[in-house]
Amino acid sequence: MLDVDRYLTFFAAEAVTSDMDGFSFHDNNSYMYRLPKSGRFIFIPHGADGSFWATGSQITRLSGPYHQPYSELGRKVRSAPALFEKYKGEVARVSRPPVWDEAALLARVEQVARILATAEKKPPTTFDLEKFARYRPIVEGFIRSQGTTQNGKAL
Repeated sequence: MLDVDRYLTFFAAEAVTSDMDGFSFHDNNSYMYRLPKSGRFIFIPHGADGSFWATGSQITRLSGPYHQPYSELGRKVRSAPALFEKYKGEVARVSRPPVWDEAALLARVEQVARILATAEKKPPTTFDLEKFARYRPIVEGFIRSQGTTQNGKAL
């Protein structure tokens, strides 16, 4: 059995971070884990390299947190009024402080930049370093704007 409340939080987090390549929007980059005590399943994300609009293509960016999901589970949430209302509540909760901590997120981006600055600059690392440098301003801009809007739309 799925832990529905935790899935709604997971779904909202994917939407708020514009993780178009995750489970809810692409049936990708996640694991299911069965919690030993409750026996319920949760989703664990991985490979979220396209989150925060860290991509060169508009096609891979969500239009907002209410973008139509690709996964059957996400679509079922959208079609059940009570679940969709809970989902919208989670979107509001995770997109604002204290959950959405702009300073902490920007500090983490800076920490990654410092770590990457120490990397040896030779293939294949060079490509990843250039990609990070290219997308860093996009990611930081996304983080700064997330508290009130996404893609120009009020949350």
